[in-house]
Amino acid sequence: VVEGVRAPKSDWVGLYEINEKPGDVGSIWWMYTEVNDGTCKFTYDPKNNVNAARYKQGSTYKLVYFYGNGYDAVASATFKVE
Repeated sequence: VVEGVRAPKSDWVGLYEINEKPGDVGSIWWMYTEVNDGTCKFTYDPKNNVNAARYKQGSTYKLVYFYGNGYDAVASATFKVE
C-alpha cells in the first residue's frame, strides 16, 4: 500500500533486483497505479513476471513507485524472497 499518492498520470510500480538501477534494465514486473482516496493498492503475483528468470528464492528485491511514464522514483520498499 502506498499512501498519499497523487491522482495517477501514467504513474506505475515496478519490481527490480535490489542492485539494479531502473531505466538501465527493464523491470521484472510492473503495473500502472490505480488510486482510490489517496491510496494505491496492488497485489504482486510472480506468475505475471515479464522477466521470470530474475525472480528467485534467496534474492532481495525492491518495488519502486514512479511518477509518469519515466523513471522519476518517488517511493520504494525492499523485500527478500525466502
